[in-house]
Amino acid sequence: MVETNLLFGGNYLQINNSNFIKSVFECREGHENTVILGTNTFMSNSILLIKGSNNIVEIGSDGFINGLVITVEGDNNKVHIGDKVFVLDDTRMITVDGSTLHIGNECMFSDRIDIRTTDNHAIIDMDTSKRINFEEDIIIGDKVWIGTGVNILKGSVIPDGAIVGARSVVTKQYQQNNSVIVGNPARVVRNNVRWTMER
Repeated sequence: MVETNLLFGGNYLQINNSNFIKSVFECREGHENTVILGTNTFMSNSILLIKGSNNIVEIGSDGFINGLVITVEGDNNKVHIGDKVFVLDDTRMITVDGSTLHIGNECMFSDRIDIRTTDNHAIIDMDTSKRINFEEDIIIGDKVWIGTGVNILKGSVIPDGAIVGARSVVTKQYQQNNSVIVGNPARVVRNNVRWTMER
């Protein structure tokens, strides 16, 4: 619970009066990485792995996070998780090679969710011998509810107040706030809705 500031190998970890229980922060290589855990956030059974330099991971205040794995590979990545965010279990977030994952405030993530700014492997155009699949940022707005088993792929934008249905595959940028997004590939099926934590 006590505010902790650690500086090791040029890397910085700050925990501000939050519970960091049965969780691991590991920086396998690199330097000048910054990890900040806000005030009054409960984080358990989670792993944060950084392999690179000049990366920033910010987790906001008043959240509940269980079973989250954040993997950051390469340099100059940024992961931002806002305030009052709930992550329930077995969720993975992967950022690679200078990309950004931004999650707004008051979001709720169910279990078995996969979010990645990368395809993880290169795809090469055989005519030009050049790579064609580069990393792309992901933006998730405020008060978004992500259902169980959802995959959110690189370049996706999910607007404020959206609901993403179970096992959907999100692949593009959506514009309409307070919408229901479902399917594979995901599409908007309803607008002008809002959700609450209560049943």
